[in-house]
Amino acid sequence: MRKNSRPIRRLLAAALAGCLLAGCAGRELALLPQSPPPQSAPAPTETPAPQPLRIACEAPLPAGFEALLEAYAASQAAGAVLLDPGDAGGSPDLVLLARRPSVQGYLDLAQDPLFTVLIQNAAALPGQDLSGPCPALPLGFGGYGYLADEELLKALLGEGFDPALLQQASSAEWTGFVQALGGWIEQPAAQPVTLAGQEFTLPAEPPPAAQALTGVFAVPAAEPDVFAGSALSPVLCTAFRTAGEAKADEELLTGPLNSLWSAFRLETGWMAGPEGPLARGDERAAGQTLADAAGLVAGGRAVFCRAFTGRLLPLLPAEQAARMLLAPLKYPFDETDLAPNAAYTLEQLAGWPVVGTAGWLAIPQDAGEDARARAEGFLLWLFASAEGQRALTGGMGLLGIAGGEPGSPALQTAADALAAGGALPDLAEGFAPAAHLQASEALAKDWLPQASWNPYQRAGYTDAVLAALGGAE
Repeated sequence: MRKNSRPIRRLLAAALAGCLLAGCAGRELALLPQSPPPQSAPAPTETPAPQPLRIACEAPLPAGFEALLEAYAASQAAGAVLLDPGDAGGSPDLVLLARRPSVQGYLDLAQDPLFTVLIQNAAALPGQDLSGPCPALPLGFGGYGYLADEELLKALLGEGFDPALLQQASSAEWTGFVQALGGWIEQPAAQPVTLAGQEFTLPAEPPPAAQALTGVFAVPAAEPDVFAGSALSPVLCTAFRTAGEAKADEELLTGPLNSLWSAFRLETGWMAGPEGPLARGDERAAGQTLADAAGLVAGGRAVFCRAFTGRLLPLLPAEQAARMLLAPLKYPFDETDLAPNAAYTLEQLAGWPVVGTAGWLAIPQDAGEDARARAEGFLLWLFASAEGQRALTGGMGLLGIAGGEPGSPALQTAADALAAGGALPDLAEGFAPAAHLQASEALAKDWLPQASWNPYQRAGYTDAVLAALGGAE
């Protein structure tokens, strides 16, 4: 966290702890098992075993979520179980949803004083209006952008490299840096690059940390939303403020989608592979998963991977995950891409990371008293206890909405952006997963197999994306 934001978050955490302890005492929701009251004559009855928390989760399961539940079980005697899809053995106590639900069907947490401080903290997420009924809390938050190992970047640019310059770099500087770096990987030679107006020189010979590089980007092209999902958020931010407003408006989005195509053209022009560079048209490129991309980053084959912290960091070795930086997405927008009365400037679109969540936790409306107590106990453990905060950060690449230590420069960047009001909302949440799948396939299946990308042909791409998003509104 930023120095000036830590006392605030500590005060919020302290206030939350006091609120939670007071509420728990009144409703017997203490995070630790309570001792039975003393009895004048002990009765030879057995204490019933505590029931585990039952969680239903939308597929795919977020990375690290099972490890989170293991940490919960180590802290709480009852533990938790994940229900299989279609499980008829009873209703879940808690539901993990990919998108924020409507109030219908779920408890309004705003009516429960236990969650007042948590809702206030969650309201800091950009693009989220939690001033009214609150049917769900975000499962922590993280940043989406270009993730890179700080140690590798310092080896390439020198110890004088400041990660803040990567945040501040313009889209044009980013393009020049990527092209220079890609050429350097193919044929090392000292050459200058500029970031935020400051000049650096790529070394004449590859330093040890960079000797295994095969490309600039690790591209998980096999993932169903790699060319959509949160990658669409800056595009949507050129015209809309909230996920609820976002729609497939041809007039407003055609220009920004053209710029997105250009950004993907740059990215897929410098792809890393396990044995060497991958070119567009190489069928091996289409088969790379996020786990494969994480392996390329971990093995020093790629410099950047465009991903959400909550998806990539859990796949990296812990030591490396703690070194990862987050750079904002650098799409080549110009003034013609901005809608009238646009909420964000070109500088903000290039300098602010997308900040969002890996899911939403909700308690079903029909949950009984015991089920609700178990669900509330889990939420309080997750957001109010040190164990829960560590499990989120260390195991899931997320920060809890009640604070905690970031654990990596990438999460620090997301936390700082959120605290300063300098984060882009994840407006992609306004569209269904099926829409993102179709929009991503418009590039993965139609363009990635082509070695040459002609800008005059990109109208077909923008039309396909708009049709995908419009079909799921």
